[in-house]
Amino acid sequence: MPLPAAAQAAGAEVTLISGPVELGEPPGVSVTMWKSARDMLQRVQAALPVDIAIFAAAVADWRVANAGEQKLKKTSAGMPPLQLVENPDILATISKLPDTRPELVIGFAARPKI
Repeated sequence: MPLPAAAQAAGAEVTLISGPVELGEPPGVSVTMWKSARDMLQRVQAALPVDIAIFAAAVADWRVANAGEQKLKKTSAGMPPLQLVENPDILATISKLPDTRPELVIGFAARPKI
């Protein structure tokens, strides 16, 4: 049973803040969708205060600094230079909140097998 559904079945009021996935929404769970790390951080902060926060996935560590509104076309000059900037660390940000930090914060990190 997926974690949000298991928490809801155990009697918790659950808000799932999820990116674009192919999974169905668990019944009885409030679902909020996001498209970027900055958007996800805003949605997590908007859901506070909560007693417990479980972070079970990670967004990309980096994003393009100046994302355009449209596709970059191929040119004879080759690939354009892309500057990357760091995305917010959502788990670290929520864990350090002075007033609205959940009493219990749990984070899972996926590490590549080496």
